[in-house]
Amino acid sequence: MPEFSAFRDAFNALPSRPLKIDDVRTPEFCLHEDHSIVAYYAPFDYLNRHARVALVGVTPGPTQMLESFQVARDALRAGRSEQDALASVKARASFKGMRRDLARWLDELGLAALLGLRSCSELFEDSRRALLHTTSAVRYPVFVRKRDGTLGNYSGSSPEFVANDWLRGMVETTLAGELSELHSAIIIPLGRASRAVAHLQDLGAVDPAQCLLGLPHPSPASPDREQYFQDEKPHLMSQVQRLDFAAESPGPRRPLPPNRREAGDSVPVAGSVPEADVRRGQAERIVIRLTQGNLSHHHVYLRAHLGFFPADSVGAGNARDGRGALLTLRFAGLPEAVETDIVGDKIMFRCRGAWREFFARHRLTEGDSVAIERLSAYEYRINPAR
Repeated sequence: MPEFSAFRDAFNALPSRPLKIDDVRTPEFCLHEDHSIVAYYAPFDYLNRHARVALVGVTPGPTQMLESFQVARDALRAGRSEQDALASVKARASFKGMRRDLARWLDELGLAALLGLRSCSELFEDSRRALLHTTSAVRYPVFVRKRDGTLGNYSGSSPEFVANDWLRGMVETTLAGELSELHSAIIIPLGRASRAVAHLQDLGAVDPAQCLLGLPHPSPASPDREQYFQDEKPHLMSQVQRLDFAAESPGPRRPLPPNRREAGDSVPVAGSVPEADVRRGQAERIVIRLTQGNLSHHHVYLRAHLGFFPADSVGAGNARDGRGALLTLRFAGLPEAVETDIVGDKIMFRCRGAWREFFARHRLTEGDSVAIERLSAYEYRINPAR
């Protein structure tokens, strides 16, 4: 991971005038270069661990890059510490030129009221800055190679985050590590940054209950951003209304023995089978009642029914650390079966997309139930069980 101190001399050597892009896109600051992208260091390393809101962009653009260099240069020349310089960069450069629309959108969703603010524009003011952390799916500025040899802005596609080894590494290591430190923050990815956060959700590195997904990117380069926001507004508002700003998100939990049920786990319902009977092989079916959290975040709680599944199907919390043996799930109404393991710290199926389709197809609501029937040791059928 690059360190700001390693670039201190290069910052001090920058010209005193307003900087141009060619002043900062230089070999001294280049972090990575391949056939499709070029990435440069920029001083966006500051982490506000106590933030209540974390805004995640795609990557710093040229405007933010230039502002960050000028702020860091001037802070160092004024004799300020490196930590102060980095904090000043986040305060002045993050989402520069986009803050007005972004704050207005968050206000319309009701976020200001939940935070006790008159307006979310206060998040960008010094008096309220402790509430905000800003970052990007790819922390450092990335540019794509165009056919004529020039560099263009990276928008989060061509290449996709996971299709390029360097970009994927930045998402799975740098971003994942950063978000894991924000235990009290609601994570709000913007535009295509949602793809990076969704990828981390699939890996078990980010708790879906912390995330507000679907907000467009506020960049003026997105001409349809306002229409997109208005179209998505009802769905976004429903997510905001379910967020709990009063409580910290819990850290990763170790799997508990099947007889240790916690608050929030699925509870027995009429027709469900006691866990002890499942372990003795006396049951081939379990029934799980759905909560609103299940419907919102596309999963079901399995902790109370863990003995129903093979022990080796439980993988690590992060898929990079090892997946469990794959289970085949056959969802009623869906054309294709899905293979997945069970996430070890959350005790739920790692796949989410199929659950979203299943809930929508059968119009399931809070209080409805699903039945999971064992077809063989590693194969299961899933049906509504109203």
